[in-house]
Amino acid sequence: MLQQTQVSTAIPYYLKFMEKFPDLLSLANSHLDTALSYWAGLGYYARARNLHAAAIQILENHAGIFPSQLDLVIKLPGIGLSTASAILSIAENQPLAICDGNVKRVLSRLHCVDFPLNTPSAEKILWDLAEQYMPEKNCADYSQAIMDLGATLCTKSQPRCLDCPVNSICQAYLTKTQETYPIPKKPLARKTKYQSCLIFITSTHIALTQRPNTGIWGGLFTPIMANRLNNGSNPKDHPLFSQHAHHPYIYIDKQKHVFTHFDLYYDAYVFKLENPALIENTNWYSFEILETLALPAPIKTLLIKTKIYKKNLGVPQ
Repeated sequence: MLQQTQVSTAIPYYLKFMEKFPDLLSLANSHLDTALSYWAGLGYYARARNLHAAAIQILENHAGIFPSQLDLVIKLPGIGLSTASAILSIAENQPLAICDGNVKRVLSRLHCVDFPLNTPSAEKILWDLAEQYMPEKNCADYSQAIMDLGATLCTKSQPRCLDCPVNSICQAYLTKTQETYPIPKKPLARKTKYQSCLIFITSTHIALTQRPNTGIWGGLFTPIMANRLNNGSNPKDHPLFSQHAHHPYIYIDKQKHVFTHFDLYYDAYVFKLENPALIENTNWYSFEILETLALPAPIKTLLIKTKIYKKNLGVPQ
């Protein structure tokens, strides 16, 4: 959960998730949709899918016991070298170097690494340094300490250098260039995407589709999301819109959701139908069970706004 997410954001999701899935067996025996519903709103849903798949793989291939060999841990879905090393270093005291975001920031300042973090040159230098500093003993303490150093003292902005236990050997501190390092990542060109959100309802049900496991909101449930070429294209040109334009419908407004590498804009429309059979290739769900489904946070907010999400609130007329 802490991959690309702050601790303060993850804590309530973590507590709720662990209450539902207190051990590996309970997660492995659950349905993926259930796991996703407890992750809904946290974002980066591939993490939840990988976590669920890893639990199943451990149950099936390792008799339900988490493997203790690095090569076996790396084979688990969603676990790379740094995460695998962190698990085995902290849980089993193995001398395996870690290189997460906090560690990279510490090492970048410690040695004034003059390459953007997302370049191969920086990656190689930082991994070499991480392995160089990894002790043979007290590995769990060291791994936790260097991560905490980056999280609490060697922070992204306004680092507390005077309190740092290694400031006497930190090249950035000694040259007063703490704010220069780490060198920012090379920015990726942001894109803008446009869609129409077509919400079809009856008096008691809503039409939802489950998204593919890859792509945005992977594995979650949404209304029909129709791609548009650009901001100027008319959402009413979509075949489904034209087909059902004679039914009562309301326009909500333009929504925006910011993803890591692009912004998504979508116009939302709610159509009131009498016959669910009019919409093909989708499933209908009772308003009463919406709270049990894995819905993206923006979609949940949209359904609340349209008085669809909570039962007994009625539906748009």
